[in-house]
Amino acid sequence: MLISSSLALANGATFEEAVLDLCVDPSGVAKSVNIFKPDYIAGRWMLLSEFCEKYPQHREINAKEWIVSRLVTQQDTRTWDRFNKLTASTKKFIIEENFRNYLRTIIKRAVSEGVMYLEMRMMLMNNNIPFNKPQKSGFSLEKEMRTIQEEVQLAREMYTGEDGKLQFFGIKVILCSPRSAALDVIERELKVGLKLLIEFTDLICGFDLVGCEDLGNSNAFYKEKLEQFADACDEHQVHLRFMFHAGETLDPAPSQRDSNIYQALEFQPERLGHGIQTVKHPRLAFESTRTLRC
Repeated sequence: MLISSSLALANGATFEEAVLDLCVDPSGVAKSVNIFKPDYIAGRWMLLSEFCEKYPQHREINAKEWIVSRLVTQQDTRTWDRFNKLTASTKKFIIEENFRNYLRTIIKRAVSEGVMYLEMRMMLMNNNIPFNKPQKSGFSLEKEMRTIQEEVQLAREMYTGEDGKLQFFGIKVILCSPRSAALDVIERELKVGLKLLIEFTDLICGFDLVGCEDLGNSNAFYKEKLEQFADACDEHQVHLRFMFHAGETLDPAPSQRDSNIYQALEFQPERLGHGIQTVKHPRLAFESTRTLRC
């Protein structure tokens, strides 16, 4: 395991400001790298074991506890900013073994709590994750899909009662693209999404735009690309479900968030997530509850 930092951890202040990154590929490490030296170059990789050895002993928490604290959001932090940085840090060590263990863990927990169906979100932009061990073949969305299918099938066989009734039905995937993406990026990702929809029709249940609503682009910004996506799905006879989340906050001031609910409904989604802003629009709330799930 490797670790890098956006800042040299040469004083107490940088420990509070640094953004960490983790990776499982040992090919990028340089022997002379020391994150704790003032001349450390941001982004260079250091072995995690060496990082832990050289971590300052006088600090209140040890190296691993500090790393975890930097990878977990707290209520008193700028949550969206931290969340975006943390997801970028963690996805570099999603190898296949970890992903399978993750699936088995969440399925086991779901069954223990009486939950029979789960949904997962898959970012179409995730094309740089070392899904298998670094020296083997790399990550692909198709591999992730097949892994989910395999683990669901194993779970259905494992969690079947003596009466033959299933205790776990399965997992569905919602394809996602970030609101921050440029139009050409979204167009490219939606082409990938179409291929996945055609190949994994029974596994994929919808598409959503994700990310902080008031910091990213509105649904209307992607109107042309989303309509082209819907038309392409019709042409290939695959059912596309838009499952937008919109109106995430009850902001009293007029903003992009406020109109985003209307923009989302223009695409006739089958589900509207959050929708807190609908309390400001009684007519909209009435109409939406008649036509979709909220």
